[in-house]
Amino acid sequence: MGFKGMTTLPQDVEADLRRRILELERRLDKTVAERDEAVERQTAAALVNFRLHNELRASGDRHNASAEILRTIANTSGDAEHALQRIADTAARFFNASSVTIRITDGTQWIRTIAVGNSSERIAAAVPISQLPIGGKNLPGTVYRENRQIQIPDLDNVDPAFADFPGIPPARAGGTRTMSGTHSAVAMVRSAL
Repeated sequence: MGFKGMTTLPQDVEADLRRRILELERRLDKTVAERDEAVERQTAAALVNFRLHNELRASGDRHNASAEILRTIANTSGDAEHALQRIADTAARFFNASSVTIRITDGTQWIRTIAVGNSSERIAAAVPISQLPIGGKNLPGTVYRENRQIQIPDLDNVDPAFADFPGIPPARAGGTRTMSGTHSAVAMVRSAL
């Protein structure tokens, strides 16, 4: 079967059909672009909602942890050891940390250590408190002395400022990959005693 017998369209009809096809293609392109923009807006809104939901949950978690610590302090009159233990447990849970250490100082030396978790207990057992001078190049001493938060993100690549911290080898041997310290927890505990 061939195309014999088919008639050709008049030029004006063919031009009109081409014009209509082009118009339909333009409308289709515009509709696709509008749909893509709507999808992008919905995606952006969903991401913002997800971020805000996570921030709200984190804020609630911080509030609950703070409230639990304050309740612990209020309910443990004269039992500082128990209060510190509960604070360390709460901090470990709140930060999803495998270990937490709270060190108390009198301003010149460490006078008490609360260790929660294998890594903290391992460091406390392996490193005598005399090897952690407040003026030395170690994590707890630097945190206290400089009154700031410090993070060691990779125990295999330690900043030279903490290279003398004798707690790193036992922590690393126990599988710990990162450490951080904050003075505010120490200050809060000191003021509670």
